[in-house]
Amino acid sequence: MFHTYLFSVAAFAAAVFSYPNRGHYPFAIALCKHSDKNQEDITKARIWEFFTSAGSSKPGMYQYLREMSSGAVDLEGSFMGGWYTTTKTDAQTAAVDRQTRLNICRDAAIAGGMVIPPTHKFMALYNTSPDFGAVAGPSGGVVLIANTDLAISISAHEVLHTLGSPHSRLASQTAPPREYGDEFDTMSTANVHTMYNDNSYGTSGPGLSAPARDRLGWLPINRVFTPPPNAYRLKLTLTSLSKNTAQTSGYLMARIPIYTKVDEPYAYYTVEYRTEGINYDQGLKNLGLDSNGIVIHRVTETDQANWVLYPRFPAFGKDFGWFHKKDDTFFDSIGGVKITVLTIDIETSEAVIEITASGNPRHEFYGPNTCKQGLVWREADVLDYTCVVPARRSEVKVENQLGPGRTQANSLWCKQGYVWREAWPRDYVCVPPASRSLAQNESRDGYKNIAQDFGSYGLFGAAPLGPVIP
Repeated sequence: MFHTYLFSVAAFAAAVFSYPNRGHYPFAIALCKHSDKNQEDITKARIWEFFTSAGSSKPGMYQYLREMSSGAVDLEGSFMGGWYTTTKTDAQTAAVDRQTRLNICRDAAIAGGMVIPPTHKFMALYNTSPDFGAVAGPSGGVVLIANTDLAISISAHEVLHTLGSPHSRLASQTAPPREYGDEFDTMSTANVHTMYNDNSYGTSGPGLSAPARDRLGWLPINRVFTPPPNAYRLKLTLTSLSKNTAQTSGYLMARIPIYTKVDEPYAYYTVEYRTEGINYDQGLKNLGLDSNGIVIHRVTETDQANWVLYPRFPAFGKDFGWFHKKDDTFFDSIGGVKITVLTIDIETSEAVIEITASGNPRHEFYGPNTCKQGLVWREADVLDYTCVVPARRSEVKVENQLGPGRTQANSLWCKQGYVWREAWPRDYVCVPPASRSLAQNESRDGYKNIAQDFGSYGLFGAAPLGPVIP
């Protein structure tokens, strides 16, 4: 029997899961064989490396999540067991629904001695299977296949479903938005042509789009541009979202409210810059020559769980295409928004756009992580979107300032009488014990204090999860 632990399971029994998505997100990974199929096409070591920090230097799932989340989420605490032989044949497993397939593997793993803690999501990794996907709900998890090379393009899509990320869509002039239509987003993996073959693990890419990362709370607060409430015309420089955000500076996304839409008063556009040949966006070159440009999405008030890619339509002054290039203008006359691409600099990975909008003082909430009225982001760091009362944000700012003086010399350890705050893993600011408890409770209950209701999509199991997601 093969059980591998990155950290002890007990250490994660009291793990702090916060909203937006932040922290360790461990899986119990069960390697399962059908009763009539005994093959092991991929070694256990290769699978372990793909999902955990053992492969952190390679573009596997561990590195992908760390990079897409700006370091907010990882798979630490995951463990793996198997191979376990199920009581069903390949054909019998193919004849049932995905939840049952997940349960068949889970039952075999438990019978084989695997203990699945409540802090862990379950992953069924079959040696052969007709299906892969995510199953939502408290008994849900991920079903994947291990009879071909592991692939970020598929694995990330399904794991991100368990984090609450839905499918992305493509706008159309003649039909409703098409699901799986966003070339620039992992959550449209079924139809993207922007994947590339990675020598380590097969197909990979693309990265997550800006609205997808924004919804998950993975864009640093100080790197999202929000315009003034009144009419404005301004120039803005965007840094490529294709690069590792830890290695860049500047704005990664502009969020532009569509103020004058009477039926959707909180709708907005997002604007990002993507570049080919970089990290998980290497496959963008498959779109043709000079695959570098501005990408625009629209998010609606009533459906902020989904976002729609807006390509260049003839009505916008250019032929159909994915990128908005230099001198292109996107114009929404009804919404009162015009976006013009002024320059694109491939060498510096920066683009300059001009935004013109007819503002409206009715500047209520917009954006997926906006707090309920009277609350503000805690901002213990640039990824801390936890909603608290204003006085708490001030207290946390003071804690950050006093933290170094409460730390032992040449160490992360706190002086006597203080403890790590641990509002999220690796929050090593030293505070009084009562402040630690308060910060962790705030993080744990964060999803309750955002203005936008995501409905069926839950976060770390903290809220109800929706139906099966392909």
